Amino acid sequence: PKKLKVAIVQENLRFNQQFGRGLLPERNSMIIEFHQIVNTYIKRIFNVLLAINEMYHGEDYKWIDALSQKMKTKPSNFISRVRIVLLNDNVQSIWTEIESLIKDTIEIVENELPEIDTNPAKLWFTMERKEWNQEPLPR
Repeated sequence: PKKLKVAIVQENLRFNQQFGRGLLPERNSMIIEFHQIVNTYIKRIFNVLLAINEMYHGEDYKWIDALSQKMKTKPSNFISRVRIVLLNDNVQSIWTEIESLIKDTIEIVENELPEIDTNPAKLWFTMERKEWNQEPLPR
């Protein structure tokens, strides 16, 4: 049903994290957090695409290859790009590809479900971490 599709897309079209866009790739010491966020983003993208294609699944992501092959609407080379994100060891190329997948997914949502406001998701691309220029508080 259309209401379910819209609800699933709205629930998963969120790509905000407390670290801010672009900060994690600069911090190699936060590699576990980086990969957790990347995995969350891939799952959200996948959930959005499943809803748009009116395909539903449980919490199991082990069939991502098979399900994505059945999708009519998805970013170009979707599975190859997901593999770049999940199997790559270059943090910057992972981040570049995840940003590209998110942009492509937002574009698909705008074409398929124009009633959904994608501006909050787009805001993620314009967020810049502000430099802290104040002195530390005295102890």
